[in-house]
Amino acid sequence: MIERGNDTAFDWRVYAGGEIPVQWYFRKDGDLPVAVQAWTIPPGASEGSHSHREDRPLEELYIVVAGEAEVTLDGEVSRLGVGDAFLAKTGVDHDVANPGAVPLTMIVVWGPPGAAIWQDYSMGRRPDEQGRAGSPVW
Repeated sequence: MIERGNDTAFDWRVYAGGEIPVQWYFRKDGDLPVAVQAWTIPPGASEGSHSHREDRPLEELYIVVAGEAEVTLDGEVSRLGVGDAFLAKTGVDHDVANPGAVPLTMIVVWGPPGAAIWQDYSMGRRPDEQGRAGSPVW
């Protein structure tokens, strides 16, 4: 199954006000228990500080693929560059802003938290353990 960039793009109203373009990959056709999106935040804009309620738990993983991000997690501010990531757990106040002069692009994966069992897959094991069935993950 192939999905081309911008096939399912839309503008999303962020918590800070304004809109950002979002590409939601395989929203209707995928069976993964998470949403996979590409977000583009223009220079000077932010998602807006927020948290996800305990009665509707949600975790978000943000991965920077272009530009620079300024991330606030429970009041602690960090700068992230390409290849860096952050995880916003349920109940954690968080925000991501673009302090740079070029668009910030991130892959954002979100969904309800749950247990994952990875040891049944070779990718879930350290490289030195991949040849042994049932070996533990690190």
